[in-house]
Amino acid sequence: MKRSLGEKGQVVNTATDRDGVVLGGSEAGQGVVPEGGGLIRSCWASARAVLFNRRALKDAASVLERLDIHEGSVIADIGSGGGLFALELARLAGPAGRVFAVDIDEALLDRVVRQARRRGLLNLVPFPCDPDGPWLPEKSCDLLFMRNVFHHLADPTPYLSRIGRGLKSGGRLAIVERRPGRHGWWRHSTEEAVIRASAEKAGFRFVESRSFFEDQSFTIFTINHPPDEAERDR
Repeated sequence: MKRSLGEKGQVVNTATDRDGVVLGGSEAGQGVVPEGGGLIRSCWASARAVLFNRRALKDAASVLERLDIHEGSVIADIGSGGGLFALELARLAGPAGRVFAVDIDEALLDRVVRQARRRGLLNLVPFPCDPDGPWLPEKSCDLLFMRNVFHHLADPTPYLSRIGRGLKSGGRLAIVERRPGRHGWWRHSTEEAVIRASAEKAGFRFVESRSFFEDQSFTIFTINHPPDEAERDR
């Protein structure tokens, strides 16, 4: 049994499934989306996903509690990786909500979709993108979530500017990132000041920094878009 995620604000004990993804809530008993892309591709994606999810599990309950997800929320998990957060966000958002699982690796996305359908989470939408970032539906999201992704961005400000177009005015951008010097020289990390400067240059406004992690920063931003013509005419 492993420490896992259950109802909002609670931590429960449950098992991982055969693919290593934590089962939050009840299983839906839905059919599995067929495998695609070849056996080697699928096995390699599963191995990486299990590793990613095990690393993410340690602080997942604390992160999700502080994100304060409401039913009906529209969320983009930027760099969804093994899918642990995307699946839990989809469960918390409920049938009226939507979660875009965004990643450059389509094999990982295929796997996340299979897990979502197995749980009956029809509100999870795979969203493949290139390294420059996704073009999300304009002003569609209540929350953009990035966990240990920032250090992979070659040019953070244009990337954040692009994803910011998909955030509603008053919506939130939440960035969780490793702090330098906490994981050894081989682990990627970013100073929180760099994250803040990049986000503000991209048009975001700093809201708060939470320090409940020993080895990671948790920074919240928001954005206010200028009203478009339709909004001005109201």
